[in-house]
Amino acid sequence: MYPKILVADEDRTVLAVTAEILKRVECAVVSCATVEGAIEQLEREDFQLVITDYYLGESGQDVVRATRQKQPATPIFIISGDCDEMPVWLSDGSIVARIFQKPFPPAKLLTAVREVLAITQKGGAVPLTLSRVPAALVLPKGVEEMVHRVVDQESIIAITDRKGTIVYANDRFCEISGYSRSELVGQNHRLLKSGRHPPVFYKSLWGAILSGRTWRGEICNKAKDGRLYYVDTTITPLRDEGLITHFIALRTDITARKEAERALAKQEKREEDDRRMAALGRMADGFLHDLNNILTGVMGLASDGRAENRDEVLHDAISRMAQLTRTLRDYSTGRPTEPEFFKLNPLLACACSLVRHRKGVPRTLRITEQTNLTQDTGVVGNEGQIFEVVLNLLVNAVEAAAASAPPKILVRSAMEAGRAVIWVEDNGPGVPESVAPTIFDPFSSTKGRGRGIGLSVSKRIAVAHGGELRLERAGGAGLGACFQLMLPAQGVPADRRVEIESNRLTGPKRVVLVSEDEADVRRAITLDADQVGLTVMHVGDTADLLALAAQMKEVLAAAIIDSCEVESDHGAVACLRRISPDLPIILISATLTSRGRRSTPWGEVENMPKPFASETLIQLLSATAAAREAGRLSDA
Repeated sequence: MYPKILVADEDRTVLAVTAEILKRVECAVVSCATVEGAIEQLEREDFQLVITDYYLGESGQDVVRATRQKQPATPIFIISGDCDEMPVWLSDGSIVARIFQKPFPPAKLLTAVREVLAITQKGGAVPLTLSRVPAALVLPKGVEEMVHRVVDQESIIAITDRKGTIVYANDRFCEISGYSRSELVGQNHRLLKSGRHPPVFYKSLWGAILSGRTWRGEICNKAKDGRLYYVDTTITPLRDEGLITHFIALRTDITARKEAERALAKQEKREEDDRRMAALGRMADGFLHDLNNILTGVMGLASDGRAENRDEVLHDAISRMAQLTRTLRDYSTGRPTEPEFFKLNPLLACACSLVRHRKGVPRTLRITEQTNLTQDTGVVGNEGQIFEVVLNLLVNAVEAAAASAPPKILVRSAMEAGRAVIWVEDNGPGVPESVAPTIFDPFSSTKGRGRGIGLSVSKRIAVAHGGELRLERAGGAGLGACFQLMLPAQGVPADRRVEIESNRLTGPKRVVLVSEDEADVRRAITLDADQVGLTVMHVGDTADLLALAAQMKEVLAAAIIDSCEVESDHGAVACLRRISPDLPIILISATLTSRGRRSTPWGEVENMPKPFASETLIQLLSATAAAREAGRLSDA
């Protein structure tokens, strides 16, 4: 025989919900919506527990009194939305076993029902130690209303079921989303997706809350009118008897803050661009000076075929021009590039020359370079960023020594414990003792002007390259400051050394298709391809390129295209890959910012930014052609 429980509440929804909750206990539930109906049931049959609303009709006290008269040993639970209005005598544990403040967690009611039934079924009485357990702290009416009002005004609150269907939305939620409550309730939260978060974002969120953890983060949602808004969000699972049934989300509108952050980022970007442009303006004289010197030498060698070491000197001059243009490109754009190997000596020489001929530099300035690094010593990283660090150290040194007679700067470099170490020292007054400890902090400056971000950014760049930047000597008492830059160094990588003869292909000649407008570049590519036994065919436009590729795909070794466009479905790269899916494609362009293999929607391609050295192209052509030939042989 199942124990019987009488439930009395004038709210039929509460009656139904309570009966549903009690289904998880093996019992028979009798529900009554009136005092008279409850008393009639008490006269008709015995109950092991009575659960009544205190405000049943005019008063729930009548149900309590009737229970005590007719069934004195039956435990009584009172549920009420206003416990502070109940008389003191109801707090006597011999009269009422439990008091629950609405709303209360279903799990609390179930636990209490099971405890009481376990005792009564054994014939025992409910001990006073188990009686009078309020469900929550009861606040005065005015205070509770004020708390609810404040929370509802300031927080965006939503409750969803396990599938994300909205079952409750407060006024603030309706206001910010632009949807009415009737439009929100019953809808999935997908209604608000902005498209700004990848699928993995939502997968992580759902993984957290479905496993019982609270999730916190920022979400960008889309309002009904298409406006985007940002919310700082906390989502917590709600449980019933240990099982997750719903989720409650508390959100705070942070749209204004995000907009302010974006505006600040744009402002900082503009200031950074202005700083770079101003620096380039000051360096323009230096760039022109170096370029004119190099061109003068090249023109002289071109007219004198008898000069000793002519090819070697020309190669060196061209390398210096390549270094100059590459440095200018990287420094002016400030765009991150893929890490690649670069030599340090040309970079140091370029930076020193540019500063030496910089606008506003004293004519008496002396920059002395002392290097103990080999010509092959270099670093793997972002050449433009390291150039910026060296340039910043040199410019700071010039400004620090400007008042000295004459201003002097010494740039030294050497290898120490596998690291390339560069020292930049001046003969200025040194770094003040009060500034030295914070010299690398943002906005710290010894100049009394400017924003003081140069050394802070420089240190971050050095650390990001696995190196270090420090103030080796603060100076003072007749000595200037000395800064030390340390970077992990290495020689020229093995894959950059080319032995032309060993790379020359044997067997029938293969063809390289070249799409390039500049005649000098076409001529250089033809000579380089011939070094490794390849024939070059130049095409006029993309249509010619594709027509020849379709006709000659069996003998193609590679395609070289003067372009950086890879996304278009109708571009040369996409169309070539449809004709020959495994055709090696080499992109050459002055606008490319990274060197090496690159993924595209149509497979991998090779980036080779202009200017590039002949040996680099020779090596790449040799490797790609050899790999393609090996693939043909294996297929055969």
